[in-house]
Amino acid sequence: MKTFLWSLVAFCTPFFVHLVIWRISLPRRQTRALQYLFFGALFIMLPAIWEVLCVVPSLRYLVPVRVAEYLHIFVFSTSLILAYIITYSAIEADSPSLLIVREVADAGRDGLKEEKLKAELNNDFLIEPRLRDLIVDKMVYVHGDKYRLTSKGFLIAKIFVLSRKLLNAPKGG
Repeated sequence: MKTFLWSLVAFCTPFFVHLVIWRISLPRRQTRALQYLFFGALFIMLPAIWEVLCVVPSLRYLVPVRVAEYLHIFVFSTSLILAYIITYSAIEADSPSLLIVREVADAGRDGLKEEKLKAELNNDFLIEPRLRDLIVDKMVYVHGDKYRLTSKGFLIAKIFVLSRKLLNAPKGG
């Protein structure tokens, strides 16, 4: 039980710090900021817990004692962190399908004409923000009037192409 509780503390502490920081100012590279915040907190918290045990041995029943417990905290917290970071990317930018559903829902019982939907969800709204994100994350750069992959972007693209081949997934979304 100690392992589970300390894992939650190791996840929830930077999570609430993240909420406060994002309310004050949104970082330019949000995913990287999340990685630094969550893993930085984890790498500070684990030795701090151990130090509490060393300074106040009577707290043995509250803090982990064995190295295996710390390893479990690390693995479980890392799982939570990575799951949140992956999920955060869906929160960070709405998917086109979600935007369409939201527009149709906002139209109410009268529905939404296809022309109006196409006018509102154009390239400026759907593609341009994603291109800016790719540039900010250094996966793409602009050379003249063309977008080109960086080595990081090329690696990510290869991973997606390989995973789609392994899953025998068709082209498209």
